[in-house]
Amino acid sequence: MNISQVIKRPPVVVNSGSAIWQAAAIMREQDCDFLPVMNAKELVGVVTGRDIAARATALRADVEHISVAAVMTSPAFAVGENVGVDEAVVIMRQQNLRHLVVRNERGDVTGVVSLADCAGVATDQAIAKNLQRHAEQSLQGSANSLLACVPGMYLG
Repeated sequence: MNISQVIKRPPVVVNSGSAIWQAAAIMREQDCDFLPVMNAKELVGVVTGRDIAARATALRADVEHISVAAVMTSPAFAVGENVGVDEAVVIMRQQNLRHLVVRNERGDVTGVVSLADCAGVATDQAIAKNLQRHAEQSLQGSANSLLACVPGMYLG
C-alpha cells in the first residue's frame, strides 16, 4: 500500500511568515497538532503545538510578533506519494518522527500521515503493534505535558 492511500484529509499548511498565534488557531480549528510550513510553494519546515509552546516560551516571545519560522523545525522530512507504508514507517522510526509530509511528483504537499495512521495498515504485525504503542505513548505524553501547566491536573 502506498502512503498516499493513508492520507485522511487534504493538507493544512501555514506560511513561514505567519505569527505563531495564527498557526495555533489553525491547529485548533483543524483539530491537528502538526502543520507543514510553506514559503510560497516551497516546503521549508514543520511546526507542532509543542514547538509553539516550548520554543516560544523559551524565547519569551510575544505571540503577536514572533513568526512560525522562528519556532519551526527545518528541514522537513517528506516522502513521495508512491512510497510504501512500511518504508515510511522505517523513515519515521529512524528519524524519531511522529508525522511525515507527503508530496506529489511536482513537489506539492498533498497531505500528512502520522504513525497512528500507519499503524492500522502496516503489513508487518510487529511493526503495527510497535507503532500503535508508540502512538499511544506519544498521545499520553502530549496530554500530560499540556495538563502539567494546569495546577492540580494530570493524567495518570
